[in-house]
Amino acid sequence: MVRISKNFFDYKYDYREEWLKMTRELANLSDNPPLPERVTRILASLVESNSGAIWLKDDRGSFTLKASVNTPIAKYTDIESDSDLVRLFNHRDWIVNLQEYRTDPVAYDLLEIPEAIANIPDAWLVIPLYLDNELYGIAMVGTPYARVELNWENFDLVKVVARQTCNLLAQADAQHRLSRAMQFEAVSKASAFMIHDLKTVISQLSLLVKNAPKHRNNPAFIDDMIDTTDHAVRKMSNLVDHMRRPASDNGDDQQLLDLTSLVISLLEHYSQSRPTPRLEGNPPQALVLADEEQLRSVLGHLIQNAQDATPPDGEITVSLKIARGNVALFIHDSGCGMTGEFINCQLFKPFESTKGLTGMGIGAYQAREYVQKLGGNIDVTSEPGVGSCFSIRIPLAKAPAIPTAEPQTLLDGVPPQPRQSAN
Repeated sequence: MVRISKNFFDYKYDYREEWLKMTRELANLSDNPPLPERVTRILASLVESNSGAIWLKDDRGSFTLKASVNTPIAKYTDIESDSDLVRLFNHRDWIVNLQEYRTDPVAYDLLEIPEAIANIPDAWLVIPLYLDNELYGIAMVGTPYARVELNWENFDLVKVVARQTCNLLAQADAQHRLSRAMQFEAVSKASAFMIHDLKTVISQLSLLVKNAPKHRNNPAFIDDMIDTTDHAVRKMSNLVDHMRRPASDNGDDQQLLDLTSLVISLLEHYSQSRPTPRLEGNPPQALVLADEEQLRSVLGHLIQNAQDATPPDGEITVSLKIARGNVALFIHDSGCGMTGEFINCQLFKPFESTKGLTGMGIGAYQAREYVQKLGGNIDVTSEPGVGSCFSIRIPLAKAPAIPTAEPQTLLDGVPPQPRQSAN
């Protein structure tokens, strides 16, 4: 009879019109009404109904109510993953007609209807939603407002629309999960940077504690300890303030800095470790716009990395040059060096470290991100067994424009004199 109906009788639906109607409903990218509610309305309208509900699979494998339209909802709304209905849909692509079920349960192998659906008075059709042949959701359509005789055509159309709308539901859920994962990633990234900065502070304080018993009677050590502790307190306070401020207020407090003076103070600080970094030549003053604490942290990390990679009898040199509106800072060491593959694939990637469990793997990444934020860049040349050279380029701060003199005007009939050439 189905074969005869398909070939010799007119179709009940104008499929072009049905497809256009569904497309218009789903083309709305806003969340008003939510997508699960729109899907429920689309499925219900196919069989002259205006009520229904939809359940989608959650992380536990159960099915949670996501939307209901013109339908009273029972107290218990979840459908368990081990229910008879779920097992049926996992094996057979059936649409359960609850009116037929109530009349002849044996036709459905004495299927037990979940309480979440059985307690809805006007429940009529239960429709499986498949994503790549795996049950993704369950839709219920309420009793139609006009008498409808269901046949193969109704069921085929409902199944096709159910699959299409299920794809959109899964895509929307994937986008929501991605958005949530990105939020967690942002929190994790901020936490990683915070822990990295705290490690530096802890290392400084640990060194003080270690040397305190030996040098407690040395006034110079006491002065240095006070300076180091003050720096650690300021660094942690700035870190806490940065975390407390909203994202929109986390812009850097840029100020005019003398990069040469900053580098000299950093070299004095790191001169306590071996090998001692030294400054080449007599570099000129280089003014840049940056946040002093962040730039100090970035350059300090690069100098510390050079010391970690270089044996105590090695050499670390620092030089500054000015060219084409930029200041270039070169940090050269005679350490173990790096391969080209490591530089290209791992050096500036977060959470990639050659220090094992003692390294966070975000220092070089953080340094390049901040220098690029200033409009500069970091380049690296290295050779295993020979050493490495980090070149940091930062734009120079533009000098304030000098106001020009007012043009000379006629005075007492005397014309302005032409400005004498420098030649």
